[in-house]
Amino acid sequence: MTGTSETLRRHEVLLIGANGFLGKVLLGLLLERFPEFKHLHLLIRPKRKLTSAQRFEKEVLGSPALSPIAEKLEPGILRTRITIHAGDLGEQDCGLGEETIEALSNRIGLVINCAGLVEFFPPVGDSFLSNVDGVEQVISLCRRLDAKLVHVSTCFVCGEADGLIEESEPILGFYPRRKGARDHGFRHDREIRYMRERIREAYDSEGITRGEKRPRELTQKLVDLGWQRAAQWGWVNTYTYTKSLGEQLIASEQELDYTIVRPAIVESALHFPFPGWVEGGRTAAPLVMTAMSGLRHWTVREDALLEVVPVDLVAASILIAGVILLNGRAETVYHVSTGDVNPIYFGPLIRIL
Repeated sequence: MTGTSETLRRHEVLLIGANGFLGKVLLGLLLERFPEFKHLHLLIRPKRKLTSAQRFEKEVLGSPALSPIAEKLEPGILRTRITIHAGDLGEQDCGLGEETIEALSNRIGLVINCAGLVEFFPPVGDSFLSNVDGVEQVISLCRRLDAKLVHVSTCFVCGEADGLIEESEPILGFYPRRKGARDHGFRHDREIRYMRERIREAYDSEGITRGEKRPRELTQKLVDLGWQRAAQWGWVNTYTYTKSLGEQLIASEQELDYTIVRPAIVESALHFPFPGWVEGGRTAAPLVMTAMSGLRHWTVREDALLEVVPVDLVAASILIAGVILLNGRAETVYHVSTGDVNPIYFGPLIRIL
């Protein structure tokens, strides 16, 4: 197999989600470890007062993860070998216009999608927009660009399913309460169609359209709808339910060359960009805040695992999976976790807290 550096010198890459926690580290690894990459395209959604290029400068290059790396880069790399594209997962072909798609067609070899709404119980329409509708648009974009896809999901798409869930478990038709290969009770296309109808009905009942400001009652109704539907099939929250639907959309595409990376709980960096770097609350912060508030009794099993994996190991795994995919040797699914070799048990963790 061709090495990582050589592969990245031969193929242009489109990264979706570079301004997220994981995306920043992935971008930083690429810039620092493989600076001879051919060309990198970044899809960034503009904000009301910031263009996509301004968001890249402020939120990505200006972050603690990337500012030291950007300062050391060879002059001209950012200007000549990185292109910022304004786009949005919720729009047709991720918001890239016809002219841009024509210019990029047969140029981009790999699309890496690490975008998505990582919120456990959001209004279900919001989760669909990022994790289901957005995946549809990424698939469409890959088809039009004739590009391969690395899609970042989560290992918790297993939901309440008990026992070992292998990477070889069939994606299509999966739901956590499935009773074997002959159980065809779940179809992602029917489920997506059903939920879109329920979401539309919820908005219609309030006389507003998606995108308008929601009254509090509608927001709660959509939160409850997502949670109840996920629980019905055995997913523990709306996030993992919609991420599984996104996976099944990808798996149903006959001519799409893809691989899915499923990390466990993505936490602070082990080494890169520096030990302990984290962005947002993540998992540790709520646990620490709970302990500081005075909680003295934790209802957990001492020998239960908290399955976390450092963000830099996840980012490296995604890059490796992409290189393997470009070389035609990738598996369909890769699980990224640490509990088998470096377990963190709740007992010692709670005593530390």
